[in-house]
Amino acid sequence: MSGAGAPAEMDVDAAVAELNLALRSHGGAVEHSGFSETGRLRLRMLGMCAGCRYRPMTTAATIRPFIKERLGVDVDVLGARISEEAEERLAKALEGSYRTALPLLIADR
Repeated sequence: MSGAGAPAEMDVDAAVAELNLALRSHGGAVEHSGFSETGRLRLRMLGMCAGCRYRPMTTAATIRPFIKERLGVDVDVLGARISEEAEERLAKALEGSYRTALPLLIADR
């Protein structure tokens, strides 16, 4: 994606690297897979995250809010199999939890 609203590639790489510090503590990671035509950042789960049954919770409670706060864009996590309605309920229930959990996971590595 190009244009004034797109975050710089360097900023995307830095945000993904920071997120991966936490995800590595669980044996996983995400990779940047480009942008959708509507400007949504695309990420793909790797490693243990790719097959984890808690993938929807990680997506709703950690990945989406972290990327939105850091980069100001919405994110699509490829392979996160959960309905939008269920993810919205999960995100509301866990709102703000990544701010507490992410630093602890990074410190554990």
